[in-house]
Amino acid sequence: MEPDRETLDGVLKVEIVAAPLYFIGLPIIVSVTWNNDTTDATLFRIPALDLTFDKGGRISVTLTPKDTEGVPLDSGFPRGEEEERGLTIEPGTKRRMVCDLSNMGVVFHPGQYDLTLALIHPEVYRSNTVPIQLMPLNAEDRHEADRLRRMGGEGGLDTGAWRYFLEQNSNAVKVAQPFSAAARQQLALHLFLQRAVWTPGGVAHIDPTPLHAIHGPHLDAEVAALKYEIMHARHDPHAPKARSEMLARFPGLRHRSESADAGEGQLAEYRSSFGIASDFFGHKTPHPYGR
Repeated sequence: MEPDRETLDGVLKVEIVAAPLYFIGLPIIVSVTWNNDTTDATLFRIPALDLTFDKGGRISVTLTPKDTEGVPLDSGFPRGEEEERGLTIEPGTKRRMVCDLSNMGVVFHPGQYDLTLALIHPEVYRSNTVPIQLMPLNAEDRHEADRLRRMGGEGGLDTGAWRYFLEQNSNAVKVAQPFSAAARQQLALHLFLQRAVWTPGGVAHIDPTPLHAIHGPHLDAEVAALKYEIMHARHDPHAPKARSEMLARFPGLRHRSESADAGEGQLAEYRSSFGIASDFFGHKTPHPYGR
């Protein structure tokens, strides 16, 4: 379904940012912003995205080949439950988030592509188009990526999704050598989050050092939000300045700053949902990174 001009310009704008290159078999992280560009319309039940998102709303993803190697893809995330609540986005506000396309559970093929994402709600709100390249991992990197991903213990058919590496992985993760620098960089955010989820103590005890090496136009906003959450939890005197600078650069992160201020940021949520502060393991909570 093609969006009409009124839908694109008058209600919801979908803005995506992607890396120029991704290796197939690792997380394929894309930044997505839901932008309510109206002055008087409140939007309801908009999907809340993060790196564990794998269903909800109606989100389609299209890869259009730009060369003879690529294979067209027109798929998306499963719709999810009809009664799911989702986000409420007030007029003139935006929500910037990330999602991992590996969680769609589809087969990706090497090639040069144009990537678009659309939300059907019930009209079609289609994003901007961004060029990306998908490349296969070399044999050694692919073997190590598979080993790491399977630490999450995805039940049934292995779909290639990386959400389980975060949600169901209480192991002390050590990346084996050799594992190329490019592959490690694409996996770096997941490696940080898995360790952060299982770091003893509270959010204030999480080491933010790995975040300093994570860069990219699709990741910079997410990294800024995670850094601020840790700074706020530590009562860092520089936190207010970091918050102001973050919101000046990424106004779509206001919801993240407010959640962090309330002690309910992304790291705190992950830790309580499936990490060290959860009751998933009962009284035998693992401590893979010490006590």
